Amino acid sequence: LPAQLPELFAAAHTGTAAFLLAFVLRLRLGWGFVQRRLKERVTYYEANQRGFLSRKEPEAALRDRLIERSQVAPSLRRIDKSLLPLLASIVVSTQALDASDVPVLRTLSGENATRYTNQLRGDDEFAAAEQAKARQRGGGDASEQENIKPLYCDS
Repeated sequence: LPAQLPELFAAAHTGTAAFLLAFVLRLRLGWGFVQRRLKERVTYYEANQRGFLSRKEPEAALRDRLIERSQVAPSLRRIDKSLLPLLASIVVSTQALDASDVPVLRTLSGENATRYTNQLRGDDEFAAAEQAKARQRGGGDASEQENIKPLYCDS
């Protein structure tokens, strides 16, 4: 497990950052809606189950512009500044996972599994390297490592 720890952290970071990205995008959407409503000169309201449009009074329009400039716009700038590093961290951690060769994090299926199996059968050096990786992950002393066999052998 200690050899796989960096890859496990990268996997955890990728999932967490993706969730955080969705949250920040939703936050950006909400603040954008507030900004748009504050900038509009005409406001929508409902009365007696009917919708109406009403022009804002000059005092209300000035107050809304002030609120938008002093509170909403700075919040949007901070949210926008946080999106780029968040996206960059997702890209970096995804690339790190893609470059790793930990089999726990990468499951082979379909044509990739067939290609991997054929490479194990046909290339003795590749098979020896994969066996050394498996023994390194297995730990223990030399006598225990000689008896390591795949889990499917017991089934």
